[in-house]
Amino acid sequence: MPARGAAQTYPAKERAQPVAETDARTTSVSGADFRANYAFRLLLAAELRDAEFVYHSGPATGALAIQLQQPDGTWARSPIGGEQTVTYGGSPSLWRTVEQTWSWWTEHGRPEQDQFDYAREADGSAYVTHRDSGRRWNL
Repeated sequence: MPARGAAQTYPAKERAQPVAETDARTTSVSGADFRANYAFRLLLAAELRDAEFVYHSGPATGALAIQLQQPDGTWARSPIGGEQTVTYGGSPSLWRTVEQTWSWWTEHGRPEQDQFDYAREADGSAYVTHRDSGRRWNL
């Protein structure tokens, strides 16, 4: 493991420029909900395989938010405290997927991570399956 002073050993990941802010609206899933539910974040990782989860600090206020970002520059963020809103840049479908996944997870009793199975096939394909419903997410 390189020493901390050797940060240049790890090149910065290439990312598309973030899309300009498009809109903001109320949401059924707040940043606080997202942050407090590890099993939900794992499920969402299976649903949104290319998205990155990061913490975002507001430039004007320093308020902390949860942000999802796609390789194409699309992003969506929701504050950890306060309002139940989402602000996004690009297509609103990114956070709609969060809301749909939250609804599914809630309707199925908010299963913890031990209610999901991971499998890898001989051909290299992998998937996650929810034990009770049989729903499958290809990875």
